[in-house]
Amino acid sequence: MFTFYKNSQKGQDLVEYALMLAIIIGIGWGIYSQTGVADSIKNVFGNASSLMETAKKNTGTFDMKPVLDRIKEIQTGYPGHGYGIDYGRGLIQSGWLTNGDEEDSTIGKLGATMWTFYNGENKGKPGLESGVLYWTTEDLDSVTLKKDANDKGSGWSKETVLSYRYDKKNGYSVIENRVWLNQPGSDGKNHNGLAQLPYEYGKPKGNVLGSYSTYEEAQEAYKKAKADHEGQYIY
Repeated sequence: MFTFYKNSQKGQDLVEYALMLAIIIGIGWGIYSQTGVADSIKNVFGNASSLMETAKKNTGTFDMKPVLDRIKEIQTGYPGHGYGIDYGRGLIQSGWLTNGDEEDSTIGKLGATMWTFYNGENKGKPGLESGVLYWTTEDLDSVTLKKDANDKGSGWSKETVLSYRYDKKNGYSVIENRVWLNQPGSDGKNHNGLAQLPYEYGKPKGNVLGSYSTYEEAQEAYKKAKADHEGQYIY
């Protein structure tokens, strides 16, 4: 549904320029010092490798702020589409939106197939989080999940689902959590929806597997966690 945009080319161009300059300087120094051109070139490429690794870490890092700003903008003016789901409820899910909002290009950079944002504006529910985004890049909506036997009517899953979480304090996290079942969408169909990490309407508290300063680090951790469960994100 969404498209994840590739990293900027600017950092790569800088690395290539630095590499070319380093080779020229290295060859010149080898001739001048008579230590051998071959050794100088070898040292240059060794240093260049380190330079490229550093550049790789420092360029193209995903920026969450535009995504959160856009979600807040959508949520503030959201009419609810007959479900009573508005800014004052305190949360919004992608499944509740019209196609135009759901496929928004700014939010699409996240690479999410489904997301839930808690804005903390529901004064009647002080336990809801504020400024926290949950999302999955899996096809969660196509999976049939079972209702937990301990659920007394709220509708949370028996299964644990691997997903992402973001808040300003902790950054990007990989979490294990239950999900909400049968969330009504603007398309008139029911959808699975990501719940907040803490206890909510009887749903057990989720588990944080790790928190990271960049989305890229979280993605690697997600892959490892999924591999640890034999390639499954639901268990």
